[in-house]
Amino acid sequence: MFCGSPIAWSSKSQLSVAKSSVEAEYVALSEAAAELLYMKFLLVETWGGGNGTRIDLKILSDSKGALDLTEHPVHHGRTKHINVKYHFVRERVETGEIKIQHVPTEIQTADIFTKPLPGPRHRLLRQKLLSELPAEDGDDAGIEAKEG
Repeated sequence: MFCGSPIAWSSKSQLSVAKSSVEAEYVALSEAAAELLYMKFLLVETWGGGNGTRIDLKILSDSKGALDLTEHPVHHGRTKHINVKYHFVRERVETGEIKIQHVPTEIQTADIFTKPLPGPRHRLLRQKLLSELPAEDGDDAGIEAKEG
């Protein structure tokens, strides 16, 4: 989301087979982080980076397991097989470039783009998407990705 409006989303098959839903969500977080950093680069190049505007990068995820993997790396039998390239997101969280925030599944607006939903939930998420307005902080611009 940028100023309250979705600007990019993606739904595709992952290139490798995940052994668990946590791994699949972790891979999606990594891909979302890469896309988010590219968008930040594009904004800075387009608008110039010298004006002092801070761009906060935040990814909203409904997977607590994937969130735990980014914030508290645990090396054990369940995670040792995850390809090293997907730890990109963990590195960006550690450096503070990106923040990952949990959002309950019921209000994960990215679901409207990535999965079939029953009518009432589709209408709720559509309304939520249409009613989100940009923050009025003044100096800060914010970009957030919703991993789905």
